[in-house]
Amino acid sequence: MRFQTMQSIVILSILMPVIMCCGSSKTAHDNQEPIKQRSIVAQISKVEPPSDALTIEKVELNGNILSVHVSYGGGCASHDFTCMGSKAISKSIPPQRSIRLIHSANGDQCKKFCKEELLIDIKALAFKQVAGNETILNLDGWKEPIRYIYQ
Repeated sequence: MRFQTMQSIVILSILMPVIMCCGSSKTAHDNQEPIKQRSIVAQISKVEPPSDALTIEKVELNGNILSVHVSYGGGCASHDFTCMGSKAISKSIPPQRSIRLIHSANGDQCKKFCKEELLIDIKALAFKQVAGNETILNLDGWKEPIRYIYQ
């Protein structure tokens, strides 16, 4: 009987950390670091370099700054982002320009769920850099066009 009691205690002491870990009501998202912010300047380019995977979660426009919330896998290396606008502009009214976020994971193979807010100066993407001039920006990976009025 004593042997069974000791055996039960040993088994419980081994299983307790596993039960505590798995039984937690917190999700992986609850243990995240605060969302990082990064400022970048959009560029016009005819060459679109390849991009590592990312998901665009949210887009907001405030004056000449486009706020783009992105998520991606990583966590072991520094990631780089650029915003490229096509040189080609449609002849529609208002004119339209395709834009794309380029994500470089720098070989990061980690799987942590990372989030960042990119604050993008988009003045260079305007059809004309004149106050009140309107350009529609079509962001690759985002479903809705962005109505940008240069300020």
